[in-house]
Amino acid sequence: MTLEYTLAVTSCERHDLLARTLDSFFEYCDVLPAKALILEDSAAPPFGAVPSAVWHNNPERLGQIRSCDRLMEMVETEWVFWCEDDWLFKGGNFIAESHEILDRYPEIFTVSLRGRAWNHPLRESAYPFLIAEPGWSDGWGGMCFNPGLRRKSDYLKMGPYAQGGLNMWACQSEHELSRRYLKTGYRIADLGRPIIEHLGHGRSKTKENF
Repeated sequence: MTLEYTLAVTSCERHDLLARTLDSFFEYCDVLPAKALILEDSAAPPFGAVPSAVWHNNPERLGQIRSCDRLMEMVETEWVFWCEDDWLFKGGNFIAESHEILDRYPEIFTVSLRGRAWNHPLRESAYPFLIAEPGWSDGWGGMCFNPGLRRKSDYLKMGPYAQGGLNMWACQSEHELSRRYLKTGYRIADLGRPIIEHLGHGRSKTKENF
């Protein structure tokens, strides 16, 4: 299929995990990105995991939320496959399926690839696919930074992400953003099978002081 999208990846001094993330993504993605951007929230130089990727360093540590804003501002395509540096892809055929859902349902913010292998419960609804339980745990289900295809136009409509706060526990800012997206009517779809696995347990950079 013809689909122009940007692979946008945030990273912070976890290049061993980043290499596994990128290697597995390109092994399993069914539609290659038109461009790949990596934003490194440190002075660490590129390490050549994807020669075609454009590598950017923040001038100073900005933290996850402001890094996400800076990376989205660099994206020039409408479609964005968002990812962080600590995910293992282990299944394919997810780009075209995700695009089909997003193209038909403008209220779907992203298409999750985690299936039932995570804490957020999924449920059936009027949609012909599963959705992340809206409002779960006091407000999840409107948006998330988990890997998945999404639109640049939704970011421009709802952003910047820093509106959700700059708490060092970045998941709290993400939670606040999810509440805002949820109130606007956004939902998260899920393909219903575990396509990715989280690699970053115990190695979070979002709680560091800088």
